[in-house]
Amino acid sequence: MQKNKLLAFLFDKHYVFYRITFVLIFILLSIHLLFFKVNINENNQDFEIAEGSTLNSVIKMFYDNELITSTWRFKTLFYITGNQNKIKKGSYRINSGDNSVDLIRMITQGLETTHAITFVEGQTMQQIFNLIKKNPNIKQTVDEFDEEKILKLMNVEAKSLEGLVYADTYYFTKNTTDIELLKTAHSHLDKKLKLAWNHRKQNLPYENQYEALIMASIIEKEVVFYDEASEVSGVFVNRLNMGMPLQSDPTVIYGIKKFDGNIRKKDLRKDHPHNTYTRKELPPTPICIVSYQSINAALNPAKTDALYFVSMGNHRHKFSVTLEEHNKAVNIFQRKIKKK
Repeated sequence: MQKNKLLAFLFDKHYVFYRITFVLIFILLSIHLLFFKVNINENNQDFEIAEGSTLNSVIKMFYDNELITSTWRFKTLFYITGNQNKIKKGSYRINSGDNSVDLIRMITQGLETTHAITFVEGQTMQQIFNLIKKNPNIKQTVDEFDEEKILKLMNVEAKSLEGLVYADTYYFTKNTTDIELLKTAHSHLDKKLKLAWNHRKQNLPYENQYEALIMASIIEKEVVFYDEASEVSGVFVNRLNMGMPLQSDPTVIYGIKKFDGNIRKKDLRKDHPHNTYTRKELPPTPICIVSYQSINAALNPAKTDALYFVSMGNHRHKFSVTLEEHNKAVNIFQRKIKKK
């Protein structure tokens, strides 16, 4: 008799409404039981899952940190969605309004929290190293700024580390190592440099891409507005072609250990490998990290007769063809700067 009633309920058209109601109630109950909001506060919003963590250990961590109030409901949802064996290690942050499904998706798809660090054009590698050291989300593997050691760990063959990363903002997950980050930034530089090299003008005074990078670093330190970069590059290329020293102040400053902000005549006369007043060739290494604009300017200099330029005091420059014109410009603009 009971069996006949059950069959009638399942198949008799008179019970359609009741069947639909039963299914809807079941679905709503399931949603209520399994698809629940998690309890987020400032103490449990960020968490880490270690390598080899089990489903039970992760659920216990969430329960102990009060993210969830029911272990069995959360565990059931893992099995229903087929994610019980897909938990990934990492550093995570759950956002306000997220629910149990969002949490499961996050830790099974490895949607880790990302952090950012910006390498600014014009910075030296010492400054980059110090920036990395101060970041608590980066795993430190190198204690001191040892260029030879860092280059070896990066698998880069070069005589100096200076200038060998690209100026950009990099996104990474917690515990990314310092060397991994430097490798990424170096790879970006390599791609940008090759791109510009393949679209360079002909008959440039560079033997290789590294020399172009050196020139780009000098341009980077000379200009504030990139619309002047190709003109500055044109002046320097003209000077190299004529065997003239570049006479770039930033190269002199680079060789001063404790620069106080004032460059003096004695600094210009004091010889060191990067001093382009005392030496006619390019410096042996870059003097800073660079932007693509400076790389492109170094490889695509403006066609100009100018051999000189001087700051006008507004972060722009006056370009001159002859020494006489240049000296006049120096007298005019440097006098204005001193008055300020």
